[in-house]
Amino acid sequence: MSEPFAFPSTTTNFALPLLFSGQSQKEFFVNEALSLIDATLARTVTASQSAPPPAPAEGEIFRVTSGTAEWTDESDKLAAWIGGSWHFISPTNGALIFDQGAGVFLQFLNGWVSPNTLSSPQGGSVIDVEARNAIDEIIQNLRSFGLIDTEA
Repeated sequence: MSEPFAFPSTTTNFALPLLFSGQSQKEFFVNEALSLIDATLARTVTASQSAPPPAPAEGEIFRVTSGTAEWTDESDKLAAWIGGSWHFISPTNGALIFDQGAGVFLQFLNGWVSPNTLSSPQGGSVIDVEARNAIDEIIQNLRSFGLIDTEA
């Protein structure tokens, strides 16, 4: 007969709490896991900032930039306000979120990276108006989808 399979106490990717045999108050762990899933499922954050807002709304999620105040030592994590306290989620490489405050997508690659700023072509000895117009349209489309920085 094989040994029973042993689960860790949390899930691998999002550190969601798992239930275990004989555990009391299982509803607390299930509710915490569901709240964390709900907070991260949309893959959006309200804003990127270093300190918590004074009055966060339930389920609001932020990207921690440099971790000050209550967020000390939480840099690069996602902070979700759930049940009256902050819950921190460590991102995995490849995670993609949309920062509503900045209006841009961010990707986690050993740290959060944002798209580069693109500028319209200028100068040169030969000016091709049609090519420049096409490049400007591409840049505008990328900006409108939040794929590149909105500042030019």
